Amino acid sequence: DPNNAYMRAEALDELNKERRNIEQSMVADAQKILTQIMPDMTAQNVEQNAGIVVYDPSFHQGVIGIVASRIKDKFTRPTVIFTEDGDYLKGSGRSIAGLHLRDALDWVDKRYPNIIIKFGGHAMAAGLTLDKSKLDLFKKGFNAAINAAIDVHNLKNEVLSDGELSSLELSLPTFEIIRNAAPWGQGFPEPLFDNVFEVIDYRVLKETHLKLRLKLKNNQETNQQNNQKNNKSLMQ
Repeated sequence: DPNNAYMRAEALDELNKERRNIEQSMVADAQKILTQIMPDMTAQNVEQNAGIVVYDPSFHQGVIGIVASRIKDKFTRPTVIFTEDGDYLKGSGRSIAGLHLRDALDWVDKRYPNIIIKFGGHAMAAGLTLDKSKLDLFKKGFNAAINAAIDVHNLKNEVLSDGELSSLELSLPTFEIIRNAAPWGQGFPEPLFDNVFEVIDYRVLKETHLKLRLKLKNNQETNQQNNQKNNKSLMQ
């Protein structure tokens, strides 16, 4: 009934706010750790830092996957975030294009036996459990797996675009064609386009989002919402 639904919606909203606060705090903590152990992500030590592994016993198990995704996006490195799970370490990983994460963990498991207790996942995300004493050995094996699978010199934040859309192509039918061609994934990336727009006006929504009115070269206007934290990215 409406009253019960409203109460549950309010409770879910509070839980989601709590989750976001935990996530933001954990991402900040993970980045502090990274500044200590990896002071220069673009230096000649790229082979030793092909992957990112971060452990903090205070991390919340329910959010480590989201944190791994944020760190992976920031540094363009396959990333695994660990927290404590009783006598073990529980990890959640996220990968980048070109590295099948589940296969990378399988590579580590075969060449560094008795490190990983259990693991599972797919190309872009995976979970695993380690013995607490094996974390450093896992880091070594994880970096070796990445080096064996991809050219580490390609671990850079490079965005490949399919080019510019005309004013006629920048439309709902184009979106529906792309959506209907899904699923997209590893080896079959979703198309990415870039255009140059003029910003006519903008509004900040709830201190976290930008709502923009944009104008193409031919004066056609379009609306685009973009996360304020990523407002330097290409408008898609």
